[in-house]
Amino acid sequence: MSNAKKFSSAAGSWIEKHSGEKSENEMKIIRYGLEVLYLNIIKIVVLIMISYFAGIIEYTLVAALTFSLARIFGFGMHAKSTWGCYVATGSIYIGIPLMMKSIHLGIIFRIFLIILMFIGLWLYAPADTEQRPILGEKKRFRFKIKAIILMGTLAGFSFAVPQIYGDIMILSLIGEVIMILPITYKLFSRGYRNYETYECTIKCS
Repeated sequence: MSNAKKFSSAAGSWIEKHSGEKSENEMKIIRYGLEVLYLNIIKIVVLIMISYFAGIIEYTLVAALTFSLARIFGFGMHAKSTWGCYVATGSIYIGIPLMMKSIHLGIIFRIFLIILMFIGLWLYAPADTEQRPILGEKKRFRFKIKAIILMGTLAGFSFAVPQIYGDIMILSLIGEVIMILPITYKLFSRGYRNYETYECTIKCS
């Protein structure tokens, strides 16, 4: 048993004991959430340590904050394995800051990327996962609009900060758009539009 599963099992048992009676399905969701929380904490600590020794800690924090905010309403793919998650997240948290230390985006290219961002959001946001399907057309549309507004605001704010921070913000937002593309789901062998399976089951039952 992995450390993440040991943590989720122990913490889940404590919650089940002290929070009253819960169904088996509720506990399954809670344990899954605890496992994800454990993995995310470890991942963030490792990536921050790497960025600290690479001398890019402040840039990594900008990328992490921007990307995390963008995920609130845009959602997007999660890697199947821990290592896959490290690669995907590390490419944004560490890869983008390292790249932006050497090159800079011009204003025209920034605007071009922002236009691509809005197109991607309108076509594909929000993108759910097998574990967290987004049920309901109206709910998905609300998330889409909120993602467009939030990420548009972040893109606008990127022009008010020093260039390197702004460049990192724009590329982090593009990273989120990449995470919601159907081709990304296909490359990582993840289920896309998972809500269709659940909604069909509900309608057909």
